[in-house]
Amino acid sequence: MFANGLTLFKVDLMIREFQVRKTWATQICLQKWGTDVRIRVQARKEGGGQNPSEEQLNDVETSRRFEYTTSDDVMAAFNAGEEVRLQFGFALLI
Repeated sequence: MFANGLTLFKVDLMIREFQVRKTWATQICLQKWGTDVRIRVQARKEGGGQNPSEEQLNDVETSRRFEYTTSDDVMAAFNAGEEVRLQFGFALLI
């Protein structure tokens, strides 16, 4: 048992969860299907964390500034609850 009460099993699950999240964030940055997420993340990043307007989203898209969005940016957005993935009608944090 660890000092803070975490078992090795819980630590292993936390590590695996991190690895899955990192893989998702990386693929969102590499794949075309992740473009919408990168646009929103970049617009929020440029706007100081505020929800972007359609105009801001269009500006980021047309200027292609979303290409500068990193997997760390995407992961931070998911960890902060700013982005969720919809699956089978349920919103899941990834």
